[in-house]
Amino acid sequence: MFKDLHILPRITGVILDEYLAMGWYRMGQIIFTTDYLFKEEKYYRVFWLRYRMDLFRISKKQEKLLKLPPGFTVTTTPLQITEELEALYLLYSTDLDFEISPTLRENLFSLCFISSEEAPAYDSWIIEIRDQGKLIAAGIFDKGEKSMMGIINLYDPAYKKYSLGKRLILLKLKESVERRLDYYYPGYIVMNFPKFDYKLETGEGICEIYDTMKEKWIPYSTENISNAEAPPIA
Repeated sequence: MFKDLHILPRITGVILDEYLAMGWYRMGQIIFTTDYLFKEEKYYRVFWLRYRMDLFRISKKQEKLLKLPPGFTVTTTPLQITEELEALYLLYSTDLDFEISPTLRENLFSLCFISSEEAPAYDSWIIEIRDQGKLIAAGIFDKGEKSMMGIINLYDPAYKKYSLGKRLILLKLKESVERRLDYYYPGYIVMNFPKFDYKLETGEGICEIYDTMKEKWIPYSTENISNAEAPPIA
């Protein structure tokens, strides 16, 4: 459910940084914010999440994930939606236990009231992992001036044992470090809804949550989540 949304033909890096810092996020080509997720006839409190890149340190376990198996290659380029990428998205979507948009193009370019695929609102990039040239995983992100917004990670279910989703998150964080960005924004976590808690696996010590009522970011902790004043349900 939307608390507010904006429709802009172009969101520059500086503008994206400003929106993300206020607890906004992208859906299709619009940018929105919310305080609640309505699911299964219930309202669940949402907390927008970000990683402080100045605190991020790659652990030994994460270093092992960044070392890809022989034959695997990684590239980072501006996003182009190809038939190969759509085929990977279809493979990925058929293995999920929840519904997503039928195509990647629709996932990224729905709600195009002003922008379009030819003139997108966001500066979108893609990290590709290939095995002997075959595309097996892709992670898409939007680039700001001093921040990065993670959009979607997808992979071939046949390669599930390689933890490609986790690898893509680490590759995005590595990209953030190399670009000397301040923050990485992965979306939100949801109170009493553990499906989104995987976003904390990178390390709770680098995580901050947005306190809507105080309009500021605070360190992530279960105590801070429990004590945060709940905004009214619109």
